[in-house]
Amino acid sequence: MDAFGERLGEPETVVRDEKGDHPWNYAAWRCGGNAVVVGQCVDNGSYMTFEQALIWVGPHPVDEPFPTGEQFALRLEC
Repeated sequence: MDAFGERLGEPETVVRDEKGDHPWNYAAWRCGGNAVVVGQCVDNGSYMTFEQALIWVGPHPVDEPFPTGEQFALRLEC
């Protein structure tokens, strides 16, 4: 996350969702109508045995708030 911070400045939001069995942590930067998210969560493919790191770049409307950790997790599910 530090490397992104050096390039993009301080994140607009940092979400730490430690509730439940599946914690989500992420930092997000808004870039116009897009967002860059760097996160850490459990890996569903390993049945929550391992953690995974992710970088997500995608559309995110300027006037829309960033989702909670749980909401962001649902966005990523296939």
